[in-house]
Amino acid sequence: MWAPPRTRDTLTALRALDRCGRNAGRWAALAAAMNFQYDDEKITFGQLLDSLDAASADAQTS
Repeated sequence: MWAPPRTRDTLTALRALDRCGRNAGRWAALAAAMNFQYDDEKITFGQLLDSLDAASADAQTS
């Protein structure tokens, strides 16, 4: 059976799908985090994933 190569982009997309699932709040947080300007603070991918968890928790308590 053929499988796509495990490139960084593929692995990143799979990780985002795993973390966000069907949670609209997490996808919105991901989109907001990815829409940064070059003079904005830079974050690591791990920090981005942590921010998705925080955004999801905030959305559930609102």
